[in-house]
Amino acid sequence: METILQPRKLGGPGMLAFTLLFVAPSVLAFFTSYALVHRTFYFVSALWFVYEVSFYLGAAGAALAFAMTVAGVVRRKIPLAFVWLMGIAAVAAVLFEWYASHIYRNPWSS
Repeated sequence: METILQPRKLGGPGMLAFTLLFVAPSVLAFFTSYALVHRTFYFVSALWFVYEVSFYLGAAGAALAFAMTVAGVVRRKIPLAFVWLMGIAAVAAVLFEWYASHIYRNPWSS
């Protein structure tokens, strides 16, 4: 008796979920930069570390979100509505990164 192997295919909701997962560090960078500027009740050194890590992960995540969106457009395997949502999420990631870098100016960068 042979085992039947079926490849697992990632559909529209799965691709959208991965795109949103890649966008999450950008959102975290935005909120930590806002907290750094307003000197809330958090430790500034810990917030600075979270900001730096999430900022760089968010930049990589935005690039991956755009790549997944382009792959969804080229393959035409997922519905157009999910491709649009993935594109909106990728653009939102770039905007969150841009706002995060402009809200909190790193004192060590020139």
